[in-house]
Formats: sequence, structure tokens, C-alpha cells
Amino acid sequence: MKRIIFALVTFLMVLGANAQDPFYPKKEGVKLGYTLTDKKGKVSGYSESTVVSVKNSGTQTAVTVQSMAKDKNGKDLLQKPIDLTVMIEDGAVIMSPKALAGKVVESLEVTGEDLKLPANLTTGTTLNDYSITMGIAGINTTSHITGVKAVAEETLEVSGHSIPCVVVESTTSVKVLGIKRSSLQKTWYGRGIGIVKMETYDAKGKLESAQALTSIEGL
Repeated sequence: MKRIIFALVTFLMVLGANAQDPFYPKKEGVKLGYTLTDKKGKVSGYSESTVVSVKNSGTQTAVTVQSMAKDKNGKDLLQKPIDLTVMIEDGAVIMSPKALAGKVVESLEVTGEDLKLPANLTTGTTLNDYSITMGIAGINTTSHITGVKAVAEETLEVSGHSIPCVVVESTTSVKVLGIKRSSLQKTWYGRGIGIVKMETYDAKGKLESAQALTSIEGL
């Protein structure tokens, strides 16, 4: 009986720990490969992200990922990989637009609110709306992200791994040169992974582009 109780308690503890895993990789050496496709499902490019540093300080964890973009033929589009750092605090993943976008184009000025993905994210959870303003050569463009909500939970199979995901939908509205544009994003976030799949649709609900995790190493 004692063994059964001990096994049950241990099982529940493991479940509880897994339930609080952040929606981002926290293990050095993990390498994630993504395939990008256009509206017709044709490959338009690839990207690779490798966790190169995980630093813990109290309730905060700084995860640095090195990323490289490739064209549809697998040729590098950048001279060197980009280092991106994401903060995790009390299990919540904090994505800063300024920290992320600023690394891509040094002359690009980015301001806006952070996107926070809580560890207890589940179907029905509504997240805060936020805006991102990007400026270059004196021209500013602001994107408004609204209706951010977890709408479903789904398990995806990737490279021999079963990844439980939470599907988050949001609407992005932007005005460029006087022209307004709106699109819908659906993003599958997996615990211990981050983005597993992402789809973008136009205002008429037609698929514009997609990104999917296709390889995992070192998990």
C-alpha cells in the first residue's frame, strides 16, 4: 500500500511539474528546425534555432537562442546567426519586441509592450492586447495585436516527439502608407519548445503563409 501511495504521489508531482513547464526551451543544446511555406504550401525558406545559454537568477531565467534564416534552397540569408534572449519569470515567457526585432536590423527602432505567455495558459485564457511600433529612416509603423486568446489544445507529432500544444489566436492590424491591413495569426505553443506551428490568414480567411517545426535535436 505504501508503495502504491508513494507512486501515486510521485506521479502527481510529475504532472504538476510538467503542467508548469514554460512555453519555451530551457535546455542548452536544443536545436529546433522550422520549414516556412507560402499560401500554396510550397517551401519558401527554413530557419534553425539553437539554445546556447540558460542562466537562472532567482525566479528569472534568461534563455539565449542563436537563430539562422535560410532560403528555400537551404542557403544562409545572414552572414552570421542572430542571438536572441527571452526572459522567463515564474514560468511566464516574456517576449520583448525591442529585444527581438532590434537584433535583426540594428538601425531599426522598436517600442511596444511585451507578450507574456503564462505557464498556466489553457483553453479560454485571454491575454492582453499589445502594440509594436517600428521605425527606420524616420518612418514609423505601428502594429496592433488584439483578441489574443487561447482557443484550443492539440498534440502535434514532430520528429518522433508528441508535443502538447495550446493554440493561440490573435488579430494584427497595421497601416502602411495609408493602407490598412488586417491578418489573423494562429500559433501552436508547446511546453519546453515554444512555437511549434504558426499560420497567417488574410482578412478573408485565406491562408497566406505558415511555419512548422520539422526537426528537434537535443531535447
